Amino acid sequence: MRSTKPRHSISALVMILGFLPQLASAEIRCGWVDNPTPGNWWLTDRDGEWTLMLQGNGDRDNGFLDIPRTWNFQDQWRKTNGSYGYGCGCFEGEIDKASNWVTKLTMLKAKDLEVCEGDPALPTR
Repeated sequence: MRSTKPRHSISALVMILGFLPQLASAEIRCGWVDNPTPGNWWLTDRDGEWTLMLQGNGDRDNGFLDIPRTWNFQDQWRKTNGSYGYGCGCFEGEIDKASNWVTKLTMLKAKDLEVCEGDPALPTR
């Protein structure tokens, strides 16, 4: 027996969904990780600079402080200001591309300096 309910066309559904805001999806970005002073962290990759944390911006909780410190750079960290400096690494998270702010962080991982030094798409150090 056939259903008597009206069928909705897929094209109408696609049109309706086209008006909904785009949901953020997690991305993985890799490049230079900078921590030049207390509480200031960002990552620079081939597409730009992505803010992970800024001192005094506690209202922008993106999970940075909740990430386990298993991403320790150990001997792969270049000190430029006391213990502050830069390394090479990746993050996984959601980004507000209008502000370059990482709005949600789910992973940070250190990489060997040679990975970033050998990437021609990254700025040289």
